Amino acid sequence: RLASLSAAGQAVFTPNPSYSGPFKPTLASFTEVPSLTDDAELAALRKGSIDVGYLPLSAVRSGASGPRSTTQRASGLANYQLSPRYPWSTTYAVWNLESTAGFGIPAKILQQGYVRQALQLLAAQDAYAAKVYGGFAYPSTSPVPSTSSSYAARSVTPAPHATYDPTAAINLLKSHGWKIVPHGTSTCVSPGTGSGSCGAGIPRGAGLSLELQYPSEVPLLGQLMNAQQASWAQAGVSVALRSAPSMAIRANAAPCVPSVSCVWQAAFLSGYHYQPGVYPLAAEWLATGAAFNLGSYSNPALDAAFAAGTRSGGGLVSSTQMITKASPVLFEPTPAARLTEVVKGLSGVLPENVFGSLTPERWRRSG
Repeated sequence: RLASLSAAGQAVFTPNPSYSGPFKPTLASFTEVPSLTDDAELAALRKGSIDVGYLPLSAVRSGASGPRSTTQRASGLANYQLSPRYPWSTTYAVWNLESTAGFGIPAKILQQGYVRQALQLLAAQDAYAAKVYGGFAYPSTSPVPSTSSSYAARSVTPAPHATYDPTAAINLLKSHGWKIVPHGTSTCVSPGTGSGSCGAGIPRGAGLSLELQYPSEVPLLGQLMNAQQASWAQAGVSVALRSAPSMAIRANAAPCVPSVSCVWQAAFLSGYHYQPGVYPLAAEWLATGAAFNLGSYSNPALDAAFAAGTRSGGGLVSSTQMITKASPVLFEPTPAARLTEVVKGLSGVLPENVFGSLTPERWRRSG
């Protein structure tokens, strides 16, 4: 129960004698210490003034051996045990398939499935995970969180374009009528809808160029976007990056309405968190007309699979398989939600509650 709360936000809790749960608290008190910045959090850990804290991803000194690595990744924390915790979510950027920017040509380009597949082939997710997130990130390849070992995750075969392959991306674009200009802007040289053509609505000379918005509050996202921009440049995909406060992007990156200007082309808004529900069906963000279908993607066959997915696991698998092939969004690495540091000698903190809740009644000190 709450014993005190300071104006600065420090809260002290003491055991509730009326608590009837299965785990009786043994700690005399539990204190939540406010931390306004990542630097302050790291300083408190290095000082040893807190028993449980969170290592900022920006402080990870080098790549982990894997997303689940528990090897300490920051100096001065030898007395702590590291445990990464991942969200039940998938991470992606949204393509606006109805954008009115550039006379609608960028939208016509993004409506081509082969273009979206090429853009995914150029996304070096493993490299981004290592360089940007210090190794504490999983590549995302489908709506089912990559951290999952569920039936759906095990039953879905990743599409060939889910793996980084710039040569395949370039060949895919060439086979559809694009003149590739590495580190420049590739152009359509074969307009039309026939085999080997760029696709409907894409005129001769149209450039493979886009604008991508991302939140400015998280410095690591800037690193991710810059790395991705460089990856796309290999195939002459010219991507202009624009950062802005996340609330401004959310207000702007909304589904387009007919006859109304809608100029945003692509946006990174972290993805979709399956909470409070845990069923990883992507209907909420990819079904035709769904509230979170910001890019206006529509596929009747996928809608039917979503409907079946609400009734059986087979529908979940089939819809997920369709999405991995169609690339309606750009899947991005999913970083750890937090890197928990627990002082040695304190048990009961790990493994963490799946909902991220603190359960200090389980905590025990040894010795």
